[in-house]
Amino acid sequence: MTNLPQRVLTKTQHIIVTGLSRSGKSTLLTSMMAHLSHHAEQAQLINKLPLLDKMANNRLVDAKLTSWKDEKIFPYEAQITALQQRQWPESTKEISAFALTLTLKRKNVLAQRLLGNQQLQLVIHDYPGEWLMDLPMIDQSYQDWSAHVFAQQSSEPQHSLAKAWLTCVHDFDFTLPTTPVYTNHLIESYQRYLLEAKRDGMTRLQPGALLLHPPTPRATLGRFCPLPAKILAQPDHPWVLFFAQAYHDYKQNWLLPLREKYFKHSNKQVILVDLLEGLNYGKHYLAEMQEALTHLTQSFVYGKRRWYERLHKPISIDQVIFVATKVDLVPIKEQTNLRALLENMTQSAQNTLAQHHVEVVHLLLAAITTTKPVENAEDSLIYKHISGETRQVSFDPIPTRIQDLSENGRYPFLPSQPPLIKTASDLHAMHLDQLINRLLKDNL
Repeated sequence: MTNLPQRVLTKTQHIIVTGLSRSGKSTLLTSMMAHLSHHAEQAQLINKLPLLDKMANNRLVDAKLTSWKDEKIFPYEAQITALQQRQWPESTKEISAFALTLTLKRKNVLAQRLLGNQQLQLVIHDYPGEWLMDLPMIDQSYQDWSAHVFAQQSSEPQHSLAKAWLTCVHDFDFTLPTTPVYTNHLIESYQRYLLEAKRDGMTRLQPGALLLHPPTPRATLGRFCPLPAKILAQPDHPWVLFFAQAYHDYKQNWLLPLREKYFKHSNKQVILVDLLEGLNYGKHYLAEMQEALTHLTQSFVYGKRRWYERLHKPISIDQVIFVATKVDLVPIKEQTNLRALLENMTQSAQNTLAQHHVEVVHLLLAAITTTKPVENAEDSLIYKHISGETRQVSFDPIPTRIQDLSENGRYPFLPSQPPLIKTASDLHAMHLDQLINRLLKDNL
């Protein structure tokens, strides 16, 4: 019986790992692989995932990354090498889909004798956070999208960041022909605004193609910008026709295939959120992040399939896990408040998901811990700055709601170095076992 084809003994679970830009997807995936590998190799000696109840009694025999179909595999070894050099893993720049293959002993002794080890493939789809914000564009016309972008730029903090772009488009002569010289001038002005807004912590910026270099041959897609209402009011205007066509091509040739290929096979979604960045930038940025999360949950197919629907109803996401990342960068005494703030940030998204009977989970996580508490100072942390200097910093109490955030609250950004490690087994995380348990739920 143990010679059964491996595909019969393997269970596959597709998971979407999503997150706003800079939320720490690459670091999380690297740490997860490192910890699971170490858990399999050294379970008898040390257990750095103590709450991993889904794999109790040393059931995990092996954990490895394998390719998935023809997709590029996650560069785990390169990421570990970077960490050994005290450099953070590079942010996601290309789409990848890979399998985290876990080999496990079965719970039932007789089943283990008859069938041998069980394999579980967690197929994880990863892609740049910049693409994430583009998905709502699928259901918008070019005219509606343009109007929405200018509405965003009419209020702070985007208004101040968009001044040069708004001046450019206001003064632009739209009687000029739509030749590359003139269209590029307008697009590049808009692109400079997007890049500056990204550097200043904004998240809801479209299109992502102007923030990243997309893989060839898609480098020419996504080259458009919004047009003001006075031009949009003329549907046959050459500039409207030109950019509306570019917008249509971007949706048809990139966004729709992206959604169809990667997001229609998964029933679990992990959404990473860097609340600490929002706290550092201030109330307006947290509110903008909240809006981005709300729109994000309107871009996927959600809904729990009942047992009698599994044969005819397409797969849809029935569990969403919101994860506040980098929580080692706040004192432990503030983590309860941080979780409450995460729940407040996602309230509107939760309301949308509740309509589809989707299970929602909130977790705090540090994929790699880089700070230490200060003795006799519960509001302080010690960390190694990227300059190599050891620093101590204190925090004000973290609010549990956006509206309670003080304009003068001190929520510092800690540009910390990765810890000094020799091998992947030296990495330490915070609450990673809670996330892994959720991903393994209903699979073991």
